[in-house]
Amino acid sequence: MERIDVNFLQETLGEGSLVNKVLMNFLPHCVFLFLDVRGRSSGCTVGFKKRSIRLENVWGGEGYLGADIISSNFNLPLRVINVYGPFHNRKIFWERLLDSNFIQSKNLILGGDLNFSLGLAESWGNKAQTDPVTAFFEVLMDSYDLLNIDMEKLMPTWRNRRIGEDTLARRLDCFLIKAPLLTRLDRIHQWVGSGRHSDHFLVFL
Repeated sequence: MERIDVNFLQETLGEGSLVNKVLMNFLPHCVFLFLDVRGRSSGCTVGFKKRSIRLENVWGGEGYLGADIISSNFNLPLRVINVYGPFHNRKIFWERLLDSNFIQSKNLILGGDLNFSLGLAESWGNKAQTDPVTAFFEVLMDSYDLLNIDMEKLMPTWRNRRIGEDTLARRLDCFLIKAPLLTRLDRIHQWVGSGRHSDHFLVFL
């Protein structure tokens, strides 16, 4: 984890000060920004490696936490947004977020638990089916010049932990990148790591 410059966490389930104490035990080389929980769920955190990231600006809203940063590994500023997409009213949430000024940056990287999948290829198990809002998100991404970077190996990032006929897994977590930024990067990869205590897997960019 020490090689990671920026990390996104969703559903932190606690106030920022308490979450910070826990995270500092695991990632003492990082500083953290927080979007606190509302009620008994949600919460987002963005962590930055102190030595390689300079924070320029930060903002947040219900279900997302964003920052403008400058990385010593790149010769350009980046805008990163950690998203914890809702299960209900997904269209309303995404239309509101993508219509905001935050998305206008050409150097945008958006990622997290987006809570949608794109087609039957991103669903596995006996209960596998196409997400009913796939077409909506495909049009939305195209309208805002957001690219879904291919995985090194297409595989699920979430599982329902059931067996038999009720088995279901989906690719719900990923990174989307503005097309102009992609042309300025030499190479870029996205892959899924191992799952542990959560029903979601780690995703790396």
